[in-house]
This record gives sequence, C-alpha cells and structure tokens, in this order.
Amino acid sequence: MPSTRDQFLPSAETLPLLERASELAVLDHAISEAGRGTGSTAYVEGPAGVGKTRLLFTAAHHGATAGLGVVRATGRELERDFAFGVVVQLFEPYWLRADGRRIDRLFGGAARAAMQLADGGHPHPDEEFALIRALTWLARQLGQESSGLMVIVDDAHRSDEASLRFLAYLAARVTDLPIALLAAGDQGDRRRAPALTALRDSADVLLRPAPLGLEGTAALVRTHVPGADSGLSDTYFRDTGGNPFLLTELLSDLPLVAGKVGPAHHDVIGEHVPHAVLSRVAAQLADLNTASALVAGTVAELGDGTDLARVAAVAELDINEAAEGAEALARARVLRAGESLRFESPMLRRAVHTLISPSELKRLRQAPPAVDGTLTAAPEPFPSDTPARRGRQLAGLRTLTFSERRVAGLAAQGRTTRQIAAELFVTSKTVEFHLRHIYKKLEIPSNRDELVRTLRSEGLIVPPSG
Repeated sequence: MPSTRDQFLPSAETLPLLERASELAVLDHAISEAGRGTGSTAYVEGPAGVGKTRLLFTAAHHGATAGLGVVRATGRELERDFAFGVVVQLFEPYWLRADGRRIDRLFGGAARAAMQLADGGHPHPDEEFALIRALTWLARQLGQESSGLMVIVDDAHRSDEASLRFLAYLAARVTDLPIALLAAGDQGDRRRAPALTALRDSADVLLRPAPLGLEGTAALVRTHVPGADSGLSDTYFRDTGGNPFLLTELLSDLPLVAGKVGPAHHDVIGEHVPHAVLSRVAAQLADLNTASALVAGTVAELGDGTDLARVAAVAELDINEAAEGAEALARARVLRAGESLRFESPMLRRAVHTLISPSELKRLRQAPPAVDGTLTAAPEPFPSDTPARRGRQLAGLRTLTFSERRVAGLAAQGRTTRQIAAELFVTSKTVEFHLRHIYKKLEIPSNRDELVRTLRSEGLIVPPSG
C-alpha cells in the first residue's frame, strides 16, 4: 500500500520531461549513430536535482526501443572504495543471465581477462590495464549482439576510480565501436577524481541542462496541483529556482505539512524543507571540500548578499580558501559567486541552515559586525528556528531508517563505533556514515551525550533506574 506521501507523488515514469527537447535530440542522435556502428560519448553535467537522472532514464528507454542493448549503473558514495564496483553493476546482469555457451562467446579472445570480475575476483593493480582492455572488448561484443549498446552511468562523480578509468579509456576509443556512452555527474571539485575529468574531457558532447523556467515550473506544479494559478506557480519558482528535484519534493510534501491539498497550501511555502532535500544537500556538501561547507553555512546564517571578505572572517578562513570554497559551491549551483554571495534559491539556504550544528550556529551568531573596520550591509537574518527545529527533530526521528535506529540505539547505550560495527557485522566506516546521517536528521552536534538526551526526551530509550 502506498504511503500517504506517495498518494500525492506521480511516478517518475508519468512525470513529463519538461524543457529538455534539445538535450534529448542530441542523445537520440547518439543512439541512432551507435546503431549504425559509430559510437560517441555524451556527458551530462549539472547540479543535484536539475533532472540528469530523468534525462538518462528517458534516453535509456529510447535506446531500448531502438533495439540497442542497455547497461546501466549508478555511482554510490559507500561503494566508492570498491574497485570496479560500477563496472560490475554495468555487466553483472549479463553475466547472471548468460548460459555457458554465451559466456564463452562474450568472454572469448581479448575479453577473457574480464572473467575474473564475473567470478568475483579482485584484480591486482598490475593487471588493471589488461582488465580495462578486456572490458572494452566485452562492451564491443555486447554491442555487436544487438543493434549497438548504450552504456549509462549516473552520478559518475561518486564512482570508484577504477571504473572511471575504464570509462575514460572507452570514451577515448568509442568512435569505432557501436556504443553510445552516456554519463552524468554533478559539478563540483573535479580535482578529487582525475579519471572523472578525463571522462568528461573525452566527451563528444557536453550537456548542461538548465533549471526549469516559469512555463516548465507551472506545468510541473499542475501535475501535482491541478488548476494551480500563475501566482502559485510563481511562488514555487521563486522558492526553488526552477530546480526539478526541489520542486517535486516540495510539491509532494506540502499537502501533508499543511494538512490540505490544493493551492491553499502555498501559505507554508518558504518555511518547509523536505527531508529528501536535506539528505541531498548534505551529500552534495560532503562531496565538496571543508571550506565549501563552512562558506555555505556562513552565508546561510548571515544572509544572501554577504560579501566574500565578511564570510571569510566569520568562517575563520583565509580569503583564498573562502574564494575556492565559494567557487566550488558556484560550480555545484548551490551559491551564485561574485562580489557578494547568495544562494541559488531560498530553499537551498533553508536546507543548508538546517544542517548547521547548534554549536556552529551559536558561533556564527556571535560574529562581530565588521570586517577590517568597514561595516558591511546588514544581511537578512535567518529567523529564530527553535520551534521549527524542534518540529524538524521530531520529523527526523520518524525518518530514521531501520539501520540508523539500530546504530542510534547501540550508540546511546555507550557502545563504541568498533563495538557497533562488530555487533551489526558492518565496517566502522559504515557506522560512522549512519551516525553522521542520524546527527543531521536530528539536528544535533556529533556528540553521543546529545544523542542520548534527544532519544530519551522522545521516550526511545529508558533512563537508568536509581
């Protein structure tokens, strides 16, 4: 049975692909050329939520309809340390379905070295180049089986380095193969993954989908709120900047938050941040450097229009560090960089502000009002969020996953990270990942005592007797 929220949320397959005709035409051409034996690489670059995944989904459907084989994978933060993890995602469905005769055909000749991945092996670093060549041959074999092959990788910026090196190698040679290689990634700090830069720079086409305009926003609003007038659509546009992900999440959450469905719920636009948006923004900031997170949090508290020098002083950063952090945030389309800094949308500012720990928020609010003796223009203050934060904590408790609840309970009982990992049969890194998400969802500092206090206040753990 669908959740209450899902009753208001159209499925991804039924939502219209808005204002993406030119990008889809480019990808359709790549599909057509791959079917004729001429390959190409397209890289879709843009901020989180701009619609890259939906564009890939539609392109995959078009490729399958045209008779191409389609292999797909998604980069995941927790799997970034697993060499060739994305490659396994791409080709494992073929390995699992193939019978012995087909296995011999696919992995014959130059592709034979790829068998070690199919058998669950871990290649030695000295064998990587031979394996990459074998995987390229395997992709060629799969393309010749069908009317070409589509290789699709979403969230490439979260892929493991070994898989990215394979994709960059394939991109550099794809012209002579019946393969359409399509990858998508967020903008951000490209220095973290040289292979990602090589893949992007090898692309024949670089696509940068823009946020939706007023017309596209109005069309998306009407899919959730039939009969919505232009005033309501404009309000959504101003709050989200036309970002499709922000729009969809806000449209899906607001009827529940406001306790009503329809245009009347616009009175809470500008106050709410959906949990999915918080999670996405937290992951986006984690992908950037520490200076970027400090800059974002400082601007969220001081307000749009704060100049870079003031941000650097309050964040206790060197001006060059602050400038680099602001530039990374601008590439990720979180901030608009310039002489003064401002968020791409009010919702992003609220999301970043929500993620600021109480101790950091206290420090920011004690910042002096001047830089080098020069008073800055008074920025728009962020409203006191004590009641709102309490409500968000309650909502955060309800959104803890099963794994997060287990980790939180054990941590509150005094278990160390290593002890929790041993008890749950996971790595310490996984426990730390869950704890970071728990602290962010509950809006508490990274402190076990504060976690205990919060869980106890909600009756989730019982205080010791005596």
